Amino acid sequence: FKNFISVFCQAEHPLVLFLDDLQWVDSATLQLVKTIITDNDIGYLFLIGAYRDNEVSPTHPLMMTLDGLNHNKIKLLPLAFEDLSKMLSDTLHCDEQAVKSLVKLLIKKTQGNPFFINQLLQTLYEENLLQFVPQQGWQWDIEHLYQVDITDNVVELMIQKLQKLPVATQNILSLAACVGNSFDLEILSIISEKPDCYQELLLVLKEGLVLETDIFIFAHDRVQQAAYSLIAETTKASIHLKIGRLLLANTNIADNNFELVNHLNAGISLITDKFEQQTLAELNLIAAQKAKDTAAYNAAEKYVIAGIECLSFI
Repeated sequence: FKNFISVFCQAEHPLVLFLDDLQWVDSATLQLVKTIITDNDIGYLFLIGAYRDNEVSPTHPLMMTLDGLNHNKIKLLPLAFEDLSKMLSDTLHCDEQAVKSLVKLLIKKTQGNPFFINQLLQTLYEENLLQFVPQQGWQWDIEHLYQVDITDNVVELMIQKLQKLPVATQNILSLAACVGNSFDLEILSIISEKPDCYQELLLVLKEGLVLETDIFIFAHDRVQQAAYSLIAETTKASIHLKIGRLLLANTNIADNNFELVNHLNAGISLITDKFEQQTLAELNLIAAQKAKDTAAYNAAEKYVIAGIECLSFI
């Protein structure tokens, strides 16, 4: 992989790599990043990483890795009152004094989080609490807004937004969230058992909650988190097990080994059939070997432990 990266790292064409959500990074990825950064033969590479500092402790693998590397740290602060005033003044086409009361409300509810601010403004508009009146411009009743029960939790806000979607769309989005931050139609068609599942995505694509490129991507990890939370905790294991079984029956094991094994492992306690337990033990062994071959030793250990657990049932 180092050799592959170096092909693109040229003086005429420097390469920028951006890795998001590093608070969830695995040890194998960290080791790869460290190897690339410390390789003196690789130049003209700009590596950018982003993570939520409130979700990592000093003993987090990411922080311990960064301690041993030469790097620059930029702390992205929440939007300040002045920043949001300028943003709203520009958005609503009025002076900053006119939006002062609305800015105070948004800061109180969102703590200056840009994603939350955008979503909350959209919600206020959808609920007709923020209206455009011809000849008058944008209008709102600040006293009424303070009386309305507006959540100060971004995930809760996204859940409320998703719950207003048709049930069929909610269900397909929840299944997509089980797959991960990104998914493709083939996988979604298999796990939803709906060949025409694209139709169920049209509304969330229009709303911008899911983005369509070569694959489908949740617009923000909070959207995926909200979609996943629509599934009752008591049924998550059974849904992951169902997804794993469908992938096992309908896809190439070599191509989807990690994915299907992860789903089956999530429902391992629900598997009672001896043959299926043995099959999962074998799949975990394959996954462990593949993880070991790519130096993902922590992941390999987890697959070995899961495989042994399967064998203990037999």
